[in-house]
Amino acid sequence: MSFEIYKEELSTMKYDSMIIFSSRTGNTEKLAEKIFFSLPKHKKDIVRAAQWDAKVEANIYFVGFWVDKGDCPPDIAGILQALHGKKVALFGTCGEGDNPGYYEMLEGTVKKHLSEDNDYLGCFLCQGKMPMAVRARYENMLENAQDKAIVQKMLHNFDEGLLHPDERDLKNLERFVQECMEKITGK
Repeated sequence: MSFEIYKEELSTMKYDSMIIFSSRTGNTEKLAEKIFFSLPKHKKDIVRAAQWDAKVEANIYFVGFWVDKGDCPPDIAGILQALHGKKVALFGTCGEGDNPGYYEMLEGTVKKHLSEDNDYLGCFLCQGKMPMAVRARYENMLENAQDKAIVQKMLHNFDEGLLHPDERDLKNLERFVQECMEKITGK
């Protein structure tokens, strides 16, 4: 078989599940790997957003992102906009810990990138560690802050994030994946 024919076969391959993710600090990658190993042993693939090939089809897409200024990064927004008529679940990490209101807002913002002709399965979000430069910025803010309690809360949240995603987050993610699969199979 020539390489070109093989390449064509790969580009038209259809997976049961495709995990596509963007990860800046490793948090979202950790979630992507957990999803991959939580899925049944069938045709599945896991790729970084930069390596995603739109010609490779899947029955269900798990699309992962990190949060930047209240939204997903542009590469993930573009992938979500390119998906049509698919089953799609979102997952992501952000600096904010255990804040359901904030998580709902993020889900709504990111979901807007997804066309309405898709079958949306839900979103999983958890806290993740942030770069140390963020902590340094918070420390600098503390010196000149009028309300030091707010900045101290930001520092505390940052420090809590150093431990995430943790085992509890991963167990909750595994449960989310199972719920997504049950929505598809009806079981």
